[in-house]
Amino acid sequence: MKGRLWRTYTLRLAAAWAGLLVLAGCQYTATPADLLLAPQATAENAAIAAAVQDALPPRAKLTVTDQGKTTSAIRKEDVDGDGRKEVIVTYVNEREEEKVMVLTSGSGSGEQSASGWHHWFTFTESSGYGVDWIEVSDLDDNGQPELFIAWNSYGDPYHQVNVYTVQGGEELRQYPPAPLAELPYEMARLGDVDGDGQEELVLITHDRDNLRAALHLYRLSGKEMLDELSTPIDGSVSGYYNLAIGQIAKGRYGLVMDAGIGAHSSMTHMFAWEDGQLKRVYPPLSEGDEEHVNDSSTFGGDGNHDGVLDIELLTPAPGQAEDVPYSEMLWIEKRKQWDGEGNFITVQERYVDYEQGYAIRFKSEWYNKVTVSHSNSSADAENPIDEAAALLEAVPEGIVFEQYSEETGQRAPLFAIYMVPLDNWGAFEQNWKDNGVRYNQVLKAAGMIYAVEWKDAPADWSERDQERFVSLQPDVEELKREFELLPEY
Repeated sequence: MKGRLWRTYTLRLAAAWAGLLVLAGCQYTATPADLLLAPQATAENAAIAAAVQDALPPRAKLTVTDQGKTTSAIRKEDVDGDGRKEVIVTYVNEREEEKVMVLTSGSGSGEQSASGWHHWFTFTESSGYGVDWIEVSDLDDNGQPELFIAWNSYGDPYHQVNVYTVQGGEELRQYPPAPLAELPYEMARLGDVDGDGQEELVLITHDRDNLRAALHLYRLSGKEMLDELSTPIDGSVSGYYNLAIGQIAKGRYGLVMDAGIGAHSSMTHMFAWEDGQLKRVYPPLSEGDEEHVNDSSTFGGDGNHDGVLDIELLTPAPGQAEDVPYSEMLWIEKRKQWDGEGNFITVQERYVDYEQGYAIRFKSEWYNKVTVSHSNSSADAENPIDEAAALLEAVPEGIVFEQYSEETGQRAPLFAIYMVPLDNWGAFEQNWKDNGVRYNQVLKAAGMIYAVEWKDAPADWSERDQERFVSLQPDVEELKREFELLPEY
């Protein structure tokens, strides 16, 4: 299947560069209820949907933000600190201007209004290129939250985050809040970078013309956003597309960020908070950056969901032919965590197939013992199942998970994963039955069936090698636990 990995990289880079590219075409919906936060089927949400419909200007359409904790067009947040949630709505008007309005169920002071939800105010600022993200956080812990609206713009810098405080009542209908600060950035996130339990605003600025970039840490003092720390970073990269903030090791806090290099390569950096400064811990200062370039885009963050940030590395799956085209190469995704000293420990490995929409986590016993290959290039290339797959053009090529020894070159397929359209499943399954294949369904989703074909240990292997093969082969329940359906981009 020529071009498989090129499309894979395109998907990853499309997600990576979403924060850098200005998209003129936003996502629209005509029904406010479609974009409400879950659960939708509540009386309150029905009332909010009706109020939003009434408050929208003629011919306006709801839009969603590019990124953030939620990308819904309608979200509920306490923007004024009165203990009651307001409704924040993003929409585009008939002049194609992106706007943000706020609805309240009270008078603006938190008291319940007899009329229920109604329009409170609409921010004066707007953008023809959409909203990057919206968040609410109390930066100075004074009970008065700050509202952050990150607007997209044309050209460098691609974004600007405006910081607001919402104070007042009905007068805000005529005089919406003005921003306390307007801060340009390439990437921006809120998070606890120093471990004090309080969020800070971290921005990455990037001057491409002069090859300069910097990390900025902002705190709120009174009504002023103070740039308390500016740390130079690599300005020669194509652009920074990912930033995560939080705990990076036991008792240590900081951030991890990813940048694009050239057409599809990337570089990851991790900084730790130490003595009031951000100090780089990855790549180690003693090593050159060029030694840590990934051949595709990577995404640092809490990849294994244990509350600690990690870095992502991509390594070519062992055992591939030396002359394999780059577009056909398969990769193993490794996630490593800092130990707080000088080492990075592998906490997760997995194979990710962005074209077929799934990932399989490697159990630790697989590390350095299992690889992946295309079903037509593995040791099982003559399997009649692949002939059936070739006949059914709608069935993508399978991925084979193999026991593999890099020292001896010994390899044998453990199992293969196929993504089969539901309409083709009957013929595909019948072919398996006719050939006496052992198989199971792993998951049925979105009109597809993900199925596993089980392999047998080679008959000419020694008893010891066959026992090792059996110990590495999962059962169907274990495979289901390690199988992950990827979210759609």
